Formats: sequence, C-alpha cells, structure tokens
Amino acid sequence: MTLRLAGILCLLAASACAQPAPAPSPSLIAPAPSPSTPLQSAATPQRPCERALVLPWGGRSINRGTADWAIAAIDAANDDPTVCAVVLELSATDGDLMSASALVTAIALSGAPVAMLVGPGEAEVSSGAALLVAQSAHVLAIAPGARFGDAGVAIRTLPSSLGGPGAGDRDAMIERATDDLVKAVRELAELRGRSPDWAEAAVREGATVTADDATAVGAVDLVASDAGSLLLLADGRAVITAGQRTRLGTAGARLDGWPMTRTHKVLAVLASPSLAFVFLVAGLAGLWLEYQTPGLWVPGVLGGLCLLLFGFSMSIIPVNLLAVVLVLAGFGMIVADLYVTSFATLTLAGVAAVALGGLFLIDESPDFAVGVSPGVIVGVVLVVLLLAAVVGALFVADRTRPIHGGAEGMIGARGTVKASIGGGREAGAVLVHGERWAALAAGRIPAGAAIVVESVDGLVLTVRKED
Repeated sequence: MTLRLAGILCLLAASACAQPAPAPSPSLIAPAPSPSTPLQSAATPQRPCERALVLPWGGRSINRGTADWAIAAIDAANDDPTVCAVVLELSATDGDLMSASALVTAIALSGAPVAMLVGPGEAEVSSGAALLVAQSAHVLAIAPGARFGDAGVAIRTLPSSLGGPGAGDRDAMIERATDDLVKAVRELAELRGRSPDWAEAAVREGATVTADDATAVGAVDLVASDAGSLLLLADGRAVITAGQRTRLGTAGARLDGWPMTRTHKVLAVLASPSLAFVFLVAGLAGLWLEYQTPGLWVPGVLGGLCLLLFGFSMSIIPVNLLAVVLVLAGFGMIVADLYVTSFATLTLAGVAAVALGGLFLIDESPDFAVGVSPGVIVGVVLVVLLLAAVVGALFVADRTRPIHGGAEGMIGARGTVKASIGGGREAGAVLVHGERWAALAAGRIPAGAAIVVESVDGLVLTVRKED
C-alpha cells in the first residue's frame, strides 16, 4: 500500500507543479477567490459548461465494480467537450484501498474537474477508502444531515493458532497501515487546500463532522444540499486539473446521470465479501442436497453455479484459502454426523467451522480491509443449522421407514389365500401385494383366509393364519 499511495501523491504533486503560478498559493482550491487575486488572474476560464455527469453512489461499497464505474465516467468527461464536471454523490461506510487508489489516480490525471458530495440527505462516509477518495476531489462538499469522518484502520486476521499473525504482528501491521493512510490523506488535504490536521484526526481518532462544523474545521470546501447547488456554489473556484489552473464555470450545467452498466453491476456484486461467502455456502449446500437426494438435479445445478460465482469472486478479492478449507471441513462434519452417532456434536462443530471460515474468509490487509459482514455470517449459520436439522430429520425418517420392497419387505405383509394350503409340504397359493405366490404353512389354511407372511425362501412364502 505504501508504494501505491506514494505513486498517487507523486502524480498529484506533479500536477500541482506542472504549470507555475505567478504567485505561490498553499491551496489548490482557492476559497472564494476574487478577480484581483494572483491565482484567479492566472487561472484559465473553463470552457462553457453544458452538462455535468452525476454518479449517485447510493451507499455502495468502494470496490472494483464501483471504482471502475466512476473511472469510466471520468474518462467519458475527458473525452466529451460538452461535459464540464463529474459529481460523485458518495455515501459509503466501507471500501478497499486498492480500488480507492485506482479512483484517486484517475482523479489526479483527469482534465475534467471532479466534485464530491457527501450526501445527499443523511448519508455517512466513514472509511479510509472513502476519506482517501474524498480528499482527492477537486471540490468537496457535504450535505445537511450527512456525517463525514471516522476512517480508522481495522484488519481481521486468522488467530495465530490457525496460522495467522500474532497479536504483536497484527498491531504492527495496523500501525503501519494507519501511518501510510495518514500520510496520504494529509498530503491530499494540503494539495486541495483543506485541513490536514482534521484528516489525520479522522484516521487516528475517528473524528467526524457534520454540515454544521465541516467548513469551519476545514474538512470540506462547501455545504450543498445536492449536485445542482454544489455546481452553483463551485462556480468561479480555481482548481488544478491535469497540471492546468482552471477557473470553474459550472453554474447552469445540466445534470446527466451516469448509470452503472451491467458489467459494473456484476463486478460490484462479485467484489462483495459478504456475497462471496453466501455463494460459497450456497454452492456447498446445493451439492450436499444433490448428494442426499440423487436425481434431484436442481440443487446440484444451482450449487455448481454458486461455486462458479465464488470462483469469479476469488479472482477479484483476496480470499484466504485456509478459511475456505474451514468451510469445507465444516460441511464435511455436518454430513458425517448423519452416519456417525455423535449426538449432534459434529454438526455443531461443523457450523462453528463454517462461521469461523466466514469470519476470516477475506485475506485482509492494509490494502483490502473489508471482511464479511457479521450479520451475514449469523444469518448463514442459522440457515445452515436449519438445513442440517431438516436433512437430519428426513434422513432418520428414511432410515426408520418400514421396508416395502424385496424379500425383507415381504415379511409381516398381509394377504389372502387363493388356493387352500394343506399344511406341511403341501403348498397352496396366496395373494400378497397384488402378486400370486406359492405358500407353505404349519397347518391347513382354507381358501379365502387372511394370512401373514413369516419368511421368504426364493419364490415360496411361509405364512400363518392371521389371528
């Protein structure tokens, strides 16, 4: 992560220094500049603004799919001379730094200004990835009622007894990740003219702001209720885009939405650790049901499809293979409990293994610190328990059901004598299960009498008269 963030900062620093200004300015975004200021006079007026692309984030995580979606919008804005700005309406409480870094790089290289609105409405932006992206925006605003900050670093790893790092190594990893993120957001805040001290406090202390105090502490540039008011308030501000000082002319821009394509939607789904865990468990459950009920092909097909989707997820997000082995072992124990008398001990151990595998399914690191949601783990565990109970009950019922086929199924069966049985070695004929059989008995049984089968010897039944 250190090298990746260092590269981003180098890009931004190069952009800031690419075109010298007549007079130095500590800020890349001049607060309410006047025509007489050096920066304003040096800034090139932006071409007439026709429209702006608006991306409603809608609470989605910052991951491979959503980052590619935003980067595609930025690329489209750079290629289309009628687009004067890209507005990200951000509301994300989690995200990975790998995807965030790619988005920050796109913003750093963009010739079109990128504005970000924390909102609209009562939105919340509270993750390191979201803070990194927000601080890179040319203009940053917050909506009334929204909250911004609380971007601490948290990493879940396997216990040391299962091959994970020790407590000391884990703490050192978190400390290094925190220092790297603090350095990045401080430099981004300084480059964009915001408070680096508040950005650091958001990472180290979990500081948060609302619209009431965000501008006072230097966390954001503006307070705007929506994308339209943001563009109106940002009009006339001087920013640096791709090494060029530009005075924004965003007033009156038409707002055009930038919907997610089907590809981006699929990537966003597959990049979700919680859904990856659901795919894994659903796939194994489907194969288990297919094994228990051969010929019922629907569970097997759906299970195979879910495992295929999980395989695609593994190519996008870092999956801990040892956690996958734990989930497989958990299902193995649940299946074994059907054939071994363990008084449900194996089932409980298997469910615990599935839960532990879900908790550590993602190989979390400073770059990717998004794990499976605890609520999803609890829900999946409850479903697995219910499924194990239902399958177990059906399995026991099947094992204890009377046998109706073969020689064993004939014993105890009732029938009617069709031709009298003389007793001893003198055979008669009986009708059992709709079939006519030769029959012997210890004594004479007349035709029409009800009988019960006692044994089977080839095609001859030994019967007795029903009491």
